[in-house]
Formats: sequence, structure tokens, C-alpha cells
Amino acid sequence: MFKSFAIFLCAFLLSSCAAITNTPRITTESLISPSYERVAFSVSDEESLNSLLNWAEDDKPSEAVMSCSISQPLCKIASKQLKKIGVKIIKDNADNDSITLIYSRINARNCSREIFGCATSANTLQMVSDYKQFVSPELSDPQSADKAVRAYEGYVGN
Repeated sequence: MFKSFAIFLCAFLLSSCAAITNTPRITTESLISPSYERVAFSVSDEESLNSLLNWAEDDKPSEAVMSCSISQPLCKIASKQLKKIGVKIIKDNADNDSITLIYSRINARNCSREIFGCATSANTLQMVSDYKQFVSPELSDPQSADKAVRAYEGYVGN
């Protein structure tokens, strides 16, 4: 009786292992679904300029399309402030006194229950807010790179 139970248990365990090896696995990158949002602002007076700059400081866009003349004082101020916070500026030939902020976002796709490790990958994706971390990641954070260079220079004796 014990032998037949042991054989049955071993067969059951081996069959479940075979099913796991045939289960498709998923990579984190295959769950990425990029989206882009555009928010347009008129740059006609001080109030609209302040609204634009407050919006950009609260939620930093990936780039800004300038549809106003750089010779216009408000457009020039907006351009300087956006560059200051690290926003890429794209010049547009249209002259309609507006600036469009473009946000690159990342969304995690839903998983199929049959895919092994999908929930973990999806949770990892949802914890990262910057899409560029997946598309073009930095090799090292700026402060880490500066610290490494100082340590190396100290070692070399410069």
C-alpha cells in the first residue's frame, strides 16, 4: 500500500514539474505599453506662463514643443525655465503663442494567468514611474558617477 502511494506521489510530482517547464515565461519588457500625453498652454500673459511653469515643475514633461517666437519675452522666459528643469525643447514653426508639454508614460499590460512570473513583472513595472528607465536607462546615477570619479582620482593621486 505504501509503495503504491509513493509511486503515485512521485508520478504526480513529476507531471507537475513537466507542466512548469512547458509554461511560457514573460519578460518585463514585453509588458510595457507606452503612452504619450500632450498638454497645451497659451503663453499670452503672466498668469498663463505661471500656470505652465507650475504644471511643468509638479510633473516634469519629457519634452516641450514651442509654438511661439523666442523673441517674445514670455516665450523666452518659458524656454529658459523649462531648460532649467531639464525639459528637451523642440521648436515649431507655427506662431500661435502656445507651448505643448509632452509626457511619455508607461503602462503595464494585463497578464494571462497561464504565464509564469507575470504578476511579479507587472508589479515591478508599476513601481517605476519614468518610461526612460526602460527605454534608455542611465548607466549610473549622476551622484554615483561623481563619487566614483572622485574615488578614482584620489586613488591615482590627481
